[in-house]
Amino acid sequence: MNDKVILTQEGFNKIKEELEHLKKIELPAAIERLKNARELGDLAENADYSQAREQQAFIGGKIEELENKLKYAEIINTGSSTTQVTVGRKVELDCSGRKELYHIVGENESDPVNGKISINSPVAQAIVGKKLGEVVIVKIPAGQKECKIVKII
Repeated sequence: MNDKVILTQEGFNKIKEELEHLKKIELPAAIERLKNARELGDLAENADYSQAREQQAFIGGKIEELENKLKYAEIINTGSSTTQVTVGRKVELDCSGRKELYHIVGENESDPVNGKISINSPVAQAIVGKKLGEVVIVKIPAGQKECKIVKII
């Protein structure tokens, strides 16, 4: 993995916190569990030992993944303008009288259930670079919808 990872400052901080938690809490606990399972004797028939090894390997892989994300992170600067849609901004749309609020983030932070949409999503693709008050056509699986950009935060 050596592609840049686009993140907001909030997303970068969240990854750092998760990494610290894994290194300081989860990994030591997994190592202790492995040590305790090893003391139970025959490793060939020791389910606790196998589970502890799997857990330690999983945590190690997750640590490596997060370290790579931070290593290649490009933190987006949203700037001070609230007249043009950019990555990192929250945008309120009026789509046929229905208000929709989206926070445009990098792919790694995408969480559509909580309104965080990836820069690569159809909605973000339709609105990034557009100005406050513009009407855009958003292509969705069911066809397309017309939305007006009513607020950029």
